[in-house]
Amino acid sequence: MGSGPIALASVCHSWRDIALTTPVLWAKLRVRFDEIPPELVSKPGLVESRIDRWLARAGKIPLSLDFCARRTQHFALSRLRDIIHRYSHQVQYLGLDVGYRDVHPLGLDSGTYPQLLGATLCNVNLPGRSFGNAPRYLIVTPAAIMLTKKEIFPRRRYVDDPPPLCGEVFNGHVTPSYALAWVCPPRTFFRNLGDGGVEGVDHRNFTDAVTEKWRAAQFECVFGVFNLLPTDHIVSTSFGLKPLPWPSRDGNFYLIAMFNKHDTDHITRVQNRDIDPLIQSARIAMGVDRDPSLEDTLQWVQWPM
Repeated sequence: MGSGPIALASVCHSWRDIALTTPVLWAKLRVRFDEIPPELVSKPGLVESRIDRWLARAGKIPLSLDFCARRTQHFALSRLRDIIHRYSHQVQYLGLDVGYRDVHPLGLDSGTYPQLLGATLCNVNLPGRSFGNAPRYLIVTPAAIMLTKKEIFPRRRYVDDPPPLCGEVFNGHVTPSYALAWVCPPRTFFRNLGDGGVEGVDHRNFTDAVTEKWRAAQFECVFGVFNLLPTDHIVSTSFGLKPLPWPSRDGNFYLIAMFNKHDTDHITRVQNRDIDPLIQSARIAMGVDRDPSLEDTLQWVQWPM
């Protein structure tokens, strides 16, 4: 668990009183279950009671929870599931680092997340309806891609901006039925493709590899962007996904993709791309009006796969 509030409370009685009555100090919690001694884990309810005691001091303010349980055998996933569900109504950001097959027992699709804005999941094959009950939820990132806060999405990227971090979602446009994202693929993406049986994949050929090997249905497991839609959207989601690696002036390659709710909506937009307001706004949001070379990025707007 974090040590910041504990260190502050240990200074003196006055500082202890301040620490214990300042909820924001307790609203962020990171727990590495693999580092908890087995003799403590074996005591029923001990770990849970300490977590509850910590978060109780946060009061009702939104929580940021980060749990790592990938390399532990002694802390049951059912216990972690109960912890997540107990605070699902209050969590704003959720980070999970668990085993590849361990995310399903956590039951992320059965919780309610009224305040959730984003989540980062590592080494995870995400269930299709995860976070369906999260009305404010924007994006989940299972492939070690950084989440983007809803408050700053979309935003313009200027030509002279510093290079983005690998995996950063740094531009986009969202409507109730559409989402555009411009992503710098992390190196783990190419490694994951290789692990999936596609050899020699890099920025020059990964589009063909994805199309040939994984198709669109598997692609959502890599980026998880399709889980940004509410539950009633997921059933009818059609992802017109034809990603294009684009070499920019800063030396990075970017993955561009568009996700939409209905086939008919996508086809209409493609047929009217020169006048479609969403595509035109994407041109502005992505800086095409400032850097004409970015016009190439719009070539990914193609028919659904």
